[in-house]
Amino acid sequence: MSDRPRSSYLGGTDASAIVGANPYQTPFEVYISKVTEQITPLNPAMEWGTRLESVIAQKYSDVTKHTLAQPQTLFHSAHSFIGGTPDYLIQDDPNLLLEVKTASESQLDLLDGEGVPIWGFEGSDIVPLQYLVQCQWYMGLTGRRRADLAVFFLGASRDFRIYSIKFDPELYSGLIKKAVEFWNNFVIPRIEPALQGNSGLITEYLSRKALERGKEVDVAEYPTMFDCAIELERVSAIKKEYETLEEDYKTAILALMAQQGASRIKGTFDNANFSIAIQGGGEGKEITDWQSVALSLARNAGLDSIPNNLIEANTIQGKPKKHYLRAYFDGVRKARKKNMQPELSNKTA
Repeated sequence: MSDRPRSSYLGGTDASAIVGANPYQTPFEVYISKVTEQITPLNPAMEWGTRLESVIAQKYSDVTKHTLAQPQTLFHSAHSFIGGTPDYLIQDDPNLLLEVKTASESQLDLLDGEGVPIWGFEGSDIVPLQYLVQCQWYMGLTGRRRADLAVFFLGASRDFRIYSIKFDPELYSGLIKKAVEFWNNFVIPRIEPALQGNSGLITEYLSRKALERGKEVDVAEYPTMFDCAIELERVSAIKKEYETLEEDYKTAILALMAQQGASRIKGTFDNANFSIAIQGGGEGKEITDWQSVALSLARNAGLDSIPNNLIEANTIQGKPKKHYLRAYFDGVRKARKKNMQPELSNKTA
C-alpha cells in the first residue's frame, strides 16, 4: 500500500474510466475524486469483492501452486501522478502477476457489441474491458509480461476461472498518454472533463485484436452485431448527408462573403447573436452562440426555457452541449419554416 492519498494519483480503475472502458465510473467521477478527495462509498458488490479477495487468491494458489505476495503501491518513473497496486505478485515467476475479481454468474450470458460473450473460455484473454485495462496498467508499472485474472462467479454454479492476459506495450503506452493528458488538462487546472464513450484507444486495441484473428463471420448469427451494423449504416448515411450540406452552406457563404469583400459576418436571429469569420487558409470558423439561439427559439415556441428532458439527456453536470442544442435549434427552425408548432415533450421548464 501507499501513504499517499488516492486523490494524488491515477490508478488502474481510474485508467479504465478515463478511456471509457469502465461501465461503472465516468471520467467526470474520476475528476471529482481527485480534486475533492471524495471517496466512493462501497456498494455491496464492491464490499463482497474485497471480503472474498483473499479467499479467491488462496484458491488460485491451490490450483496453480504459485506463491503469492502483496506488493506496495508502485509509481511511474516519469509521472508521479500515475500509480497502482496490483492485487498480488507471483513470487516464483518474475513475469507474472495476479488480479482477483468476483462477478455475477449472470454476466456469463452478457454479449459485447460484436455479439461475443464478455467472458471467454477459461485460459483465454477475453475479459471485460475494464479488467483488461487494469491488468495492462499493472503489468506496465511492474515490468511483468503476463497477468492471470482469477474470477469467482457468484451463483448456483460457483464457477472459478483463471484468464491469461499478455502485456500489450502499445496499449499500455496509449493508456499512459491518456492519463497524462487527463491529469494535465483537467485535474491540474481544475477543469471539468466532458469525455464520453471510449477515447478511441480501446477501439484501436479491439481493431488490432480482430485483425489478429482474421476470421469472417456471418452477421446473422450474432443478433447484437447485426443490429449494430444496421444502425451504423443508417447513421453513416445521415452523417454523409449532413457533411455534404455543411460543405454546401460553407461554400455558399464564402462565395457571398467574397463578393462583398467581407472577412467576417455577424447578425442576430431571434435576439441571439451569431458570427462567422474567415480563418487562415480560407476556412470559415463558426462561433455562433447556439445555446442563446435555442433558448430564444424555445421562448418563441411558448416555452420559458429549453425543455428539462432535453437538458437532462444532453448535458454534463448541467452544462448543455452546444451540438445537441444545435440539433434542437434545427428542429424548431424547420417547424417554424413549415408554419407549424414544433412538437415538444415539455411545455414548461
